[in-house]
Amino acid sequence: MFKEIPPAPQPFEKELGNAWTIALETYPELSILKTEKIGASKEDFLQYTAGEFVASNDSQKVLVRMVLGDIGHLEGLRTARKTAIEIIAGKLGITPERIDNKVLSLLIFLHEVGHGWDYILNYLNNPL
Repeated sequence: MFKEIPPAPQPFEKELGNAWTIALETYPELSILKTEKIGASKEDFLQYTAGEFVASNDSQKVLVRMVLGDIGHLEGLRTARKTAIEIIAGKLGITPERIDNKVLSLLIFLHEVGHGWDYILNYLNNPL
C-alpha cells in the first residue's frame, strides 16, 4: 500500500561519483580503495575538514571517508579554511569565490583519493 521512499541523493553525489569513475578509469590500482559516507560530529576531528584517508596493511580496508550532505558543514569549512581556499584558487587560476561547496567537496574528495593512491603505490605494494 505504501511505497518505500528512496533516500534523497546527497548534495554533489553525482559529481563525486563522476570524479570517482574518472579516477578509477585513469588509475585502476585505486579499485581497492573503499569509500564511506559519514557525518561530522563536534567531537570528531572531521569538524575541521570533510574527509580523511585511512591507511591499513589490509588491502581490503584502505579507505577514504567523506562527510556528505551537510551544506552547513561545508559553509563552516569555507570560513575556517579561508586561507587554504585562497591558496588553492590561486593555484587553479580562479578567484576564491568560484570555489563553491560543490567544488570544495570535489577538491577534498580528490585530495583524499590522492593520499590513497600514494599509499597504494608507495607503501601497500612496496612495504618497508
